[in-house]
Amino acid sequence: MIKFIKYVILPLWFTYMMVFMLENIVYYNPSVSEPLGYYLALPGLKYQKGDVVLICIIDDKYKLVFNQLGLIDDGSCDNGLPHILKTIAASKGDVIRVAESGIFINDKYQRNSAQFQEGNGVNLYPLPVGWSHKLKADEFFLLGNSLHSVDSRYFGIVTRKNVYRRAIFIFSNNKNLSVREAL
Repeated sequence: MIKFIKYVILPLWFTYMMVFMLENIVYYNPSVSEPLGYYLALPGLKYQKGDVVLICIIDDKYKLVFNQLGLIDDGSCDNGLPHILKTIAASKGDVIRVAESGIFINDKYQRNSAQFQEGNGVNLYPLPVGWSHKLKADEFFLLGNSLHSVDSRYFGIVTRKNVYRRAIFIFSNNKNLSVREAL
């Protein structure tokens, strides 16, 4: 019985505990909005421009949008949606403006920021052309690296309370870079 505990039960318990502990620390990003791969999700850090963050979208219409795009509810956010990974493009004091050609931050055009009414047959609800906003403390405007990223061009400003953690890229072993491009 002691051998059973030592060689079966203890290794299973140890494996379970490692998975449980790492579950909220390691995040896999399946979308090319940001580099595909594994990220460390670190809590309690100050957030600034350029940081990659995991966020929760609170707008209920995006629950349907993300489900239609193949992002499955996993319950990690209060509304059932999973966390999504985006880069902070603007923060306190920055002025965001939506133009026909895309997004301007402090009058500087943002590469890959054109908006689309729909992606993969799904209505994305883009911010209206002419929309403008000066970010307040604890407000962020997020952009993904992909032209087809569903980011603040669509769901708008994200507040500090909706930022889950900062994410730091670890590695990727994925050679297929076309996975779920529209997220």
